[in-house]
Amino acid sequence: MSAQQSRLPSLALMSLNIRLSFAFIYELTAAERAPGLAEIARLLTDDSLIHTVAQQLPLDRIVEAHEMVENGTLQGNLVLNIA
Repeated sequence: MSAQQSRLPSLALMSLNIRLSFAFIYELTAAERAPGLAEIARLLTDDSLIHTVAQQLPLDRIVEAHEMVENGTLQGNLVLNIA
């Protein structure tokens, strides 16, 4: 499987009635992007958006962070602490 392809557990998604939606956000204008950002902000505020932080690293370990993301070893998001 190439780096541009992904496998989804379709049977599990269907049995749990999970719906996936994808959008190319980089092709949206600021006006088109605003409602989506507002919805994401609302979901975060309501604790309705569930996300998994797999790893947190300081900014000086950005090379390691980039390698972890590229090789796909994380089960979740990688957060770089910049402060």
